[in-house]
Amino acid sequence: GKSFAPVITGQMEHTHDHVFCYFRDKQRMIRDSRWKLIHYPEIDRWQLFDVLADPNELTDLSSDQAKADVLKRLRDTLRREQIAAGDPLAAD
Repeated sequence: GKSFAPVITGQMEHTHDHVFCYFRDKQRMIRDSRWKLIHYPEIDRWQLFDVLADPNELTDLSSDQAKADVLKRLRDTLRREQIAAGDPLAAD
């Protein structure tokens, strides 16, 4: 892992560009400083949130064509993280 010491001492703002999380075989998530993408593999449902503009995650932007590039970038990043972690549910 990476040391958080540079963040604590104020030398850096962050140590990672994004975070990848999962909950059993039900949910996968990737989040960066602005965007959060959630995938529900069992039902193949996606949700995209702009957490800066919508911190309560009330507006799903996954079907917004203006956000298609963000959705693709995060889906690609999520897949890479899943593969790197050996996740058997790597998103297609």
